[in-house]
Amino acid sequence: MAPSPLVCRFGDYRIDQQYNAVEKGGETTSVSPLVMDVLVHLIRYRDRVVSAEELLTTFWPGRIVEESTVHRVISQIRNALGDSARDAMYIRTVSKRGYQAVAEVSMGDWAVNTTNPQRDTSPEVGGESVDEPVSLATEDVAQLQQQADEPPGQTGTPVRRGLVLACIASLAVFLLGLTVFLLKGTVSAPTTADSDDNSLVPPRESVAVLPFTNLSTEAQVGFFADGLAESILDELAGIDHMRVPSRTASFRLASQDLDLQSMARELEVEYLVEGSVQAAANELRITVQLIRASDGFHVFSRTYERSLDDRFDVQAQVAAHIAQMIHDKIWEDQRRQFPERFRDFRGIKRRAVDLFLDSVAQYNLHTAGEGGDLLLANQLVTKAAEIDPNFVLAHADVAWGLLRRVDPDISVDEASVRAHRALDRILELEPMNLTAHFMREQVYIQLDLDYWQAEALYERAIALAPRAPWWRSFMANIAFREGRAAEALDLLAMEASGDLDDMRREFLPFYADVLRNMGHYNRVLKVTDEALKLIHAGRPRAELLHGKAATMFALGREQEGRQLLEEAWTLGGQHVPELFIETFARFGDPARSREAAGKALVTPVNRGHFALGYQALGEYERVFEFLAEGINDHDRSVIDIMRSDRWAEPVTSDPRFAELLALLESKETHSRRYLKDLDQAKPR
Repeated sequence: MAPSPLVCRFGDYRIDQQYNAVEKGGETTSVSPLVMDVLVHLIRYRDRVVSAEELLTTFWPGRIVEESTVHRVISQIRNALGDSARDAMYIRTVSKRGYQAVAEVSMGDWAVNTTNPQRDTSPEVGGESVDEPVSLATEDVAQLQQQADEPPGQTGTPVRRGLVLACIASLAVFLLGLTVFLLKGTVSAPTTADSDDNSLVPPRESVAVLPFTNLSTEAQVGFFADGLAESILDELAGIDHMRVPSRTASFRLASQDLDLQSMARELEVEYLVEGSVQAAANELRITVQLIRASDGFHVFSRTYERSLDDRFDVQAQVAAHIAQMIHDKIWEDQRRQFPERFRDFRGIKRRAVDLFLDSVAQYNLHTAGEGGDLLLANQLVTKAAEIDPNFVLAHADVAWGLLRRVDPDISVDEASVRAHRALDRILELEPMNLTAHFMREQVYIQLDLDYWQAEALYERAIALAPRAPWWRSFMANIAFREGRAAEALDLLAMEASGDLDDMRREFLPFYADVLRNMGHYNRVLKVTDEALKLIHAGRPRAELLHGKAATMFALGREQEGRQLLEEAWTLGGQHVPELFIETFARFGDPARSREAAGKALVTPVNRGHFALGYQALGEYERVFEFLAEGINDHDRSVIDIMRSDRWAEPVTSDPRFAELLALLESKETHSRRYLKDLDQAKPR
């Protein structure tokens, strides 16, 4: 039996392993599960020095990683505890031996078992025992599929709440993207019964990065090539479920003039990455290939052309993009080759699997800024679900497409009906499916405007995964929608302070938007720059650059803002021209604002951009047209900004604006939390 999650006092901090939380003075810092587990290991064995080798064996079993990986985790622990290697108060480095927890530990009657950690008893703090993680009984899960208690009547005069910042549009996109991350970001592990049959065990997601070839005569290009290969390796090694041999092992074998298959056997990997770097004038040409070791097939090939200027930024950006593409391609390639070896695909009709993976490929291209057609992806996965009604992942992606309103010809009411139907089917097949519970919450929020049901479902479903870090974002979603902006921002700040791992690409752009709407412009620049290091192509980068340009304008740095706006328009003007209607008008260029409006296509999720744009142009009749359409169609880009402070006096003083707010109120079903606060605010 595994030890109970540890809760203790460690120096001035309260450590809660169950929630991956480090707390001091009412402020909580979240860390990744791996960082928490290493910290707990050091606390449990604090009576001795724990070697790096022991940590590698315990937490990276069977993986070829170097001690630098341990150093990085120890550094993250120290950052969370405000500690330092030089003046260690919590984690001391013992030269050439390892690490030791040195702060005082208080755990009540809980006794540290230094010989067999599997026999630890339940910890206690302050005389109160800490329970095991909560899980839902089968009958409780079934109840999640039923409607929550009927909310009290919400008749009478609509109440105008305080200003709500326009953050949810970005938050909704992030959460919907996170749904796909939950669906596709992990590897299906074999069941115990499967483990005796190697034909049913999924292949390892293992890849070795070989040194990149310098095709130029310049030594600095060779240094760049070596650094790029190391950066790609480091990015891939940071993905928990991927096995990546160390630089030393990979580069040593590459120097022995072995063929690719021999190197793959020696390194025990399924895939190899190789590439080259060439310089001409002030330009770099970077070529990379992902090769399947079993047959030498090129799974992925890509060429990047970049300037030699700011080569370190180029190295980091290209490495991050390559690592993401490699991860996506390995995920897809293994399931195309061996669908029967993955639980999610076992017993599913092969045609349905192929259509689903074609859909995934379109989505991955879209998120990587490489094109991709989301409507085509939706059509492919809908067909896959029709071909095989037992295909859980296909039903989940169908619901995701309906949440995103990918098909503009489907009404919001029909989208809701179909999404609920798809999620009902998933929960018939897998009652404990966490993603389905989360997606139903989003259907209530985005399609139904039913915050009461969303809140009730959240309160029950959180028991399925109490340690999952993203629940804070879900809670913020509801809080923003109902005007509790300060509370929502606090939740998101906690999320941002944690170890986001693979969520960083999805989280950082939306967090930058939230901060900009809050007026925290200097923090916006910091977060945006961090995101730009991870996203350097297509629509996602264009949106980041556009947001940074708007921030520069708000800071009075108009010239810098104009330069960024031009770069954003060049990159994304064809993809998201609606973003630029308002911005060009604010920058004093109404002609280009109208040009952007002429290029933009109205969709069920972007009318808010048109409304803000025409407001900046002074065309208020158009503003009210888009707002009315958006509210009636539950367009989140409109609903999310109706109660914000982004409206000019000519709009807010028009009687039609109050009528639209009343219309919105009539469509919303508020949460118990909101109604309670509203009741307490009434004069007695």
